[in-house]
Amino acid sequence: MVEALQPERSTSYNPLFQVIFDIRNISRDTVELPGIKLTPRRLESGTAQFDLSLSIEKTQKGLIGSWEYNSDLFKPDTIARMTGHFQTLLEAIVANPDRRVGELPFLTESERCQLLVEWNNTTKEYPFDKMYP
Repeated sequence: MVEALQPERSTSYNPLFQVIFDIRNISRDTVELPGIKLTPRRLESGTAQFDLSLSIEKTQKGLIGSWEYNSDLFKPDTIARMTGHFQTLLEAIVANPDRRVGELPFLTESERCQLLVEWNNTTKEYPFDKMYP
């Protein structure tokens, strides 16, 4: 694909995309065979392969998500906020499965209140002597 598209190349980023969403349906549970027990381990490379990636794994306990990100571009509190947005969106999908994603909320209730009420509170007193000439 890279050959066909011939994007501008740089060693500082992936040539096709910088963000990835990965759903893994592979079991990471311990496998026991006669005489051997295999327990998968996640290896941390210490370096993000993409600017931002979210991996979701299916386990016996349910779905587990993990973020990997370029720390030059994202701060931990930004990723925590994105996690809250994603969780809010997933909860809305479960509660309203027939609605389009664009119609569902992703802001937490406190962020929504901050945006619509706190930051929108711009009322100012206007001097009465300026009202009429």
